[in-house]
Amino acid sequence: MEASTAEQALIDAADDAGVEIILESFPTLDEVFAAYDAGEVDAASNVRSRLASRIPTLNDPDNQLILDEVLSEYPVGLLVPENESELADVVRWVSYATFQADKFGLTSENVEEFLDSDDPAIARFLGTEGDLGAALGLEEDFVVNIIEEVGNYGEIYARFFDEDIIPRGLNEIWTEGGLIYSPPFSGTAPSDVPLVDNNEMRAQTAIRLGYPDNRQSL
Repeated sequence: MEASTAEQALIDAADDAGVEIILESFPTLDEVFAAYDAGEVDAASNVRSRLASRIPTLNDPDNQLILDEVLSEYPVGLLVPENESELADVVRWVSYATFQADKFGLTSENVEEFLDSDDPAIARFLGTEGDLGAALGLEEDFVVNIIEEVGNYGEIYARFFDEDIIPRGLNEIWTEGGLIYSPPFSGTAPSDVPLVDNNEMRAQTAIRLGYPDNRQSL
């Protein structure tokens, strides 16, 4: 696509390999794949997951190959409106819940079996101990609801991606050699102290940081 990181990465990779390419740029991803499907270009370059999602839409999906070479890497994150820190906390910890469930081996099929677990880390995670749910303004069993509805991170990945085409790789849990990691599910007592939004922070000449040494934080 025009002016994308993929375009520059492809140019750099071709230069490094000493390969001459004729680069055709398109305004949208739909136009990229329309040209590829019509034989107007010989290959298409984009994010691996997007390439995989487009293969079934092609005229000859069974004769397509995603190359192993990675031209560039960059993180993809979730977006929330500015000054919505409480919403950002919820989104962040809902995501963490799927990561940690994967690490613990909790799935949509077996999560209920762990509700009486003697493991304090699992008890805090599932909300039978601790107060993380209350700190986020959610039910204490919000993690259980998430796992029952959508599963852990591995289940979600398998639902949307064919691992024969896109192996999890760096999307594995950190203990399996990937980058997926969740902070501890410890919780904290909610506070009535008003939040300072980004506009107020910009107006200050400095940011004052404080941390109570006798309490855990999110």
